Amino acid sequence: MVLVGLLTRLVPLVLLAGTVLLLIFVVLSGGTNHYPFDRFYWLEVRTTEFETPFELARWTYWGLCENVDGKNRDCDTGPAYPISPADNFEGDENLNSDFISNRDTYFYLSRFGNVFLLLGLIFSGVSLILTFLSSVLKSARVTLALFLFLATLFTAGGAALMTAVVVLARNHFNGVETEISAKQLGCTWGAVAAIFLTVAILSMSSVSTAYRRHKEALASQQNYEQQGIPNTGAPVVGTQQDIADLDSQSPPPLAGEPAAPTQNESGIRFFKIRHNKKVTAADDESL
Repeated sequence: MVLVGLLTRLVPLVLLAGTVLLLIFVVLSGGTNHYPFDRFYWLEVRTTEFETPFELARWTYWGLCENVDGKNRDCDTGPAYPISPADNFEGDENLNSDFISNRDTYFYLSRFGNVFLLLGLIFSGVSLILTFLSSVLKSARVTLALFLFLATLFTAGGAALMTAVVVLARNHFNGVETEISAKQLGCTWGAVAAIFLTVAILSMSSVSTAYRRHKEALASQQNYEQQGIPNTGAPVVGTQQDIADLDSQSPPPLAGEPAAPTQNESGIRFFKIRHNKKVTAADDESL
């Protein structure tokens, strides 16, 4: 049982830490030239037919970069950079008509996908901190459930949106050399799998704990019933009649003191006066 309890606490921490790490790789792509973040991208396209300074263009999280020896260089960055060739390239003469007619689809899918992944990273980081605190603070468990739900929602939603727009763009670059990054999508969906496993393990642990406490409460109730003691959990309070009877009872007399008269024995007891001493002849003469 101790080993199981240790695993149910340690495994979610490892999975949440893995989720945060994988999302960091995704979110930092295109934002830095340092290894290994400069190897991550969403989609690579040979752009010799389009009006762009790049021969091989890569869409990353932060912008459109050039592929230089397999690395992201000379990136045109911006917040929530969209995968929308109609907006990213200067001319649209050689673009597929779908990029122009369905421009809003590409634009908003990629933008919302980027924002969702960033929110998923933030909520996953907060959930990781709360998981550490939940073993000490009971109030952190409710907050952990909320942030973990939000992290799962935004991470899975962002992964679905970005996968959809990347595959959609790849399919409409007709006759153009394209490549989807297995690293980027692998990290994205790996984060989704890790956070889903975290939710599953924590949920099973909570259900198991609740069931064990319920069994202990039932066993305690049965022990009380077998002993004939009602397990009410509250002190027994007497009725008003019981309290009045207790008040009417006088305390026992102390040693050497006469007993207090009862209700029937109060007053002068005329018929119970006795002479304990016998009258002697000397007493008669003195009288």
